[in-house]
Order: sequence, then C-alpha cells, then structure tokens
Amino acid sequence: MTDGTDSRRDGPGVKLPPPFLYLTSFLVGIALQHALPIPAPLPLPLGRFLGWLLAVVSLVVAALGVGSLRAAGTTIRTDKPASMLVTVGIFGRTRNPLYLSLLLLYAGISVFLNLWWPVVLLPLLVLAMNRFVIAKEEAYLVGEFGAAYREYTQRVRRWM
Repeated sequence: MTDGTDSRRDGPGVKLPPPFLYLTSFLVGIALQHALPIPAPLPLPLGRFLGWLLAVVSLVVAALGVGSLRAAGTTIRTDKPASMLVTVGIFGRTRNPLYLSLLLLYAGISVFLNLWWPVVLLPLLVLAMNRFVIAKEEAYLVGEFGAAYREYTQRVRRWM
C-alpha cells in the first residue's frame, strides 16, 4: 500500500500536457515573427511542399504511435500510469513517437506558413520537452519497468 506519492501508481507526474508546450512555443514564435520578421529562406512553393510533407509524415508517425499504445492496452496520457512498456512497432525506432510527431507537425506548419521564428525556437522547445516532460517520464518508467526499460533506452534513441 502506498501513500499516494508513489509515481508508479500515479504516473510520471507531468503537469503540463506536451501539446501545450508545443502550442505555447508556436504562439511565441508567431508573436516574434510579427515583431521581428525573419524573411522566408525558401521559395513559397518549396516551403508549402515541405510543410505538407512534414505534416503528412507527422500524422503517420502519430497514427503508428497511438496504434501501438492502444494495441498494448496502455495509455497515451502523460498524467496516467502506463500499464505496459511498448518497445515494438514505431517504438522500436523512437522512444517518443508522439512527441516526434508533434515536432514534425510544428515544423511543417511553420515552414508551410513561412513562420521562421517558431523554427528558431524549436531547439528550446526540444530542451523544454526533454527536461520537463521526458525526464519525468523516463524516471517513472525506470521505476515501473526497471532493467527492461534501461535496456530499451540503450537500444532505441529518445527522438530518432
């Protein structure tokens, strides 16, 4: 029996939903783009094509990730405990396919709309995700799945 503070029972303890971090970064990027415009480095047709391509790849990655989690019978929510360690399918290529899909969508929309400040902010967004979301999730997963998760982290990269 636990006192309610056991992260294995309560989940990883991520307070901010990851889409909120992506959206906040994107909105800050839009504001910066309006205040201090960065000229588009790509011709508009190429930017539009690359933006669509990134968005489509994002949707495929997200669908594969959600499908793998559902097939395993575990949650996609960061505020709920995982019931299973998923290491197959797209999770055999990246430990965070849903965050990767959000990153690809973020980049795709930015390029499509010729908004380059969000692209400039992308490394800071990745750092924030690593520190405030993924680090908590990884600590939780080590506590929950132990050696199996540690071995998985040695085999599969965090992002790609």
